[in-house]
Amino acid sequence: WSGGSFVYVPPGVRVEALLHARAHGSRDNPSQFERTLIIADEGSSVRFVDKGDAGACCPGALHSPVLELVALPHSRVHCRVEIPPTV
Repeated sequence: WSGGSFVYVPPGVRVEALLHARAHGSRDNPSQFERTLIIADEGSSVRFVDKGDAGACCPGALHSPVLELVALPHSRVHCRVEIPPTV
């Protein structure tokens, strides 16, 4: 697994902390194409924020995240993607 985040929450586990992933762009590689996979097993819960800043470093940069969620029975997954405005 590379280029993103992987989260697995075992059965019955409630993750109280808000989990964050942040992708950073640079002048040499301004565009971002990270991938996130979250698997919430039965009866679990998790909250996740995916942040990207491609547009903050370079005009015209692209942030194109892929977020995959697997929520098994009786689990709860709350996700948010935050992309700041471009310059």
